[in-house]
Amino acid sequence: DSSQASVLEQGNTIYVYPIGAPSTGGDLIEMFSKFPGETLQQSITRQLLTGTSSSACTINVSSSNTYQGGYFEAQIVASSSGQTEPICDSEYLAQGDSQFFLYDINYPDEFFFFNVSSSTILAAGEEPWQDTVEILK
Repeated sequence: DSSQASVLEQGNTIYVYPIGAPSTGGDLIEMFSKFPGETLQQSITRQLLTGTSSSACTINVSSSNTYQGGYFEAQIVASSSGQTEPICDSEYLAQGDSQFFLYDINYPDEFFFFNVSSSTILAAGEEPWQDTVEILK
């Protein structure tokens, strides 16, 4: 099932939602500031995992396959603990490939968190909205 996208910007968050649906509670992009001298992993840890055991959460960073030209993607994942419930308690914890951070090396002072639902919301050109994002200043 797919539908066309509409957007709403509130503070540092952009909500992406089907036309006619509620604007919040679904897909979103959230912007975070970053110190230019720190790595993406260091910035995520400092801002989102303070007080969390480093053995509970792992941050996986890799070059982006979707976004070309100096983009990196990252996910917070629960470290293997042998327990059935994850011990990594973060609202930014990855649930499959639908929650991830995106960082463009051309803009070293910011990065973004994407929360993409299982429903496809299409941007112009009939592409999933998250595949059409460009970081501009």
